[in-house]
Amino acid sequence: MALPPEPIDTVLVDAKVVVVGFVDAILETGPELPQRQAKKGERDLGNKAPWQRVRLTVERTLRGEAGKTVEAFKPEGAYIVATGTRGAFLLGAPEGGSAPILGRYGPDTWREDVVVAAFAR
Repeated sequence: MALPPEPIDTVLVDAKVVVVGFVDAILETGPELPQRQAKKGERDLGNKAPWQRVRLTVERTLRGEAGKTVEAFKPEGAYIVATGTRGAFLLGAPEGGSAPILGRYGPDTWREDVVVAAFAR
């Protein structure tokens, strides 16, 4: 069974930069990870997608400082981003030049209005 997203208030603490924008380029993708094959009756296998290094076009900055573009790192996880993926990206402290995208399911984890409302609390 898929894990629910972390509460926004828990992840927002680790976000150094929060931007609203979209993926304009996939710069690099890690190797495909071994995938479990479903057996009869199984639904969620916990398979992970590879890491990605992406470039975001920033439409609006909600926290921290960001230029017109930001390089970000999507760790191995339950999702993959494609060019055009849009949302609120919560970014942690840079690791090796790229800021990690926080949240179990990336920019689809929380709607933009939910992120903005969390800042108001």
